[in-house]
Amino acid sequence: MDFDFEKFIKNLKPYEKNKEKEKDKTDCNGFSRVIRHVWLHDNTSSIDFDSFTLSDVENAMDAMDVLPFSYDDGGENFTCDPENPFMQFDSLYDLSVYMNNVLTKQFSMDKDDIFI
Repeated sequence: MDFDFEKFIKNLKPYEKNKEKEKDKTDCNGFSRVIRHVWLHDNTSSIDFDSFTLSDVENAMDAMDVLPFSYDDGGENFTCDPENPFMQFDSLYDLSVYMNNVLTKQFSMDKDDIFI
């Protein structure tokens, strides 16, 4: 049985994906993965380094650079812009942890509780 590789490759050309065309400027999957790995201090053995690009890492580093810190005499006081991607991730992560913990609890009304 003869297999014509040239014809096979030629027929595959229309189905070939162009990564540059595919990558939308609003695509933040890699960027958000980098933020998640950095914020949660993930072990390097659990990170899929093919899931983000070097530019995603550089963008995350830029976002980390603009995290404002203010120091006081009592120690470090961490204040941040809520629009910063790291703070947005932290808020969403805290919300998901909270929802996971709350949904497993059952609340019962006490005699002192008033339901209006």
